[in-house]
Amino acid sequence: MNNPNYYRERITLLLVLISHFCNAQSDDYLQKSNEALANGRYTEAIGYLDKLLESNADNEQALLLRSQANYALKKYDLVIQDCEKILQINNTIITDDDFTAIWNLGVTYNSMRQFEKARSYFDKALKMQPENIRLYDNIGYSYVEEKNYTMALKQFQKMVSLNSRSDKGFYEIGKVYYLKKEYKKAIEAFNKAIELNPSYGIAYQNRGSAKLELKDMEGCCRDWKKSEALGITQIKPYIAKYCK
Repeated sequence: MNNPNYYRERITLLLVLISHFCNAQSDDYLQKSNEALANGRYTEAIGYLDKLLESNADNEQALLLRSQANYALKKYDLVIQDCEKILQINNTIITDDDFTAIWNLGVTYNSMRQFEKARSYFDKALKMQPENIRLYDNIGYSYVEEKNYTMALKQFQKMVSLNSRSDKGFYEIGKVYYLKKEYKKAIEAFNKAIELNPSYGIAYQNRGSAKLELKDMEGCCRDWKKSEALGITQIKPYIAKYCK
């Protein structure tokens, strides 16, 4: 049977928190760019940041915000350029901005499908924050995309070992088992994710897909309809096809 592909949650850059230790003009440009970013006006945001960086080329927050805007526009080479510049500004100490730049480089290389390069940056970030489960999520994503499900599973299992209430960790474990066609194990993991987060619509969708593979049509349709009720609209055509 053709059933819906497992839904992949988007992995994003770390957001930039604006410091208030700036001069008045810099602060004005940062605030305007942040507002533009929040409203999806990425080119406008870049314009403000370009002006700020003309007079203060080493402003790390401006570089991070510009990298965020360029990431949204899929201008990945420019993201890399700005993040690498941040790491060069003061390479004697590691700051929060450095961590964000390292994280964003990993995410960007994931988006470029250069997964080994992405993991090299996530590994650096793990040395700084070894219990940050979102890093294991990003690394796991890279292995899933390479279809290295054994390594992906290890990353997601690390997430739940660090936080036994990580609904996202159990959800990702379920996805990997689904891709490995181990549908009963997938359902067990999705069960745990839903137990931790009863409003986890994507988990209901994917649990329904696993039940479809096991010919449990009643359970499949019940889960798909629940996922639709929770806002997962892409499931509608499958409900129409399979749930008469």
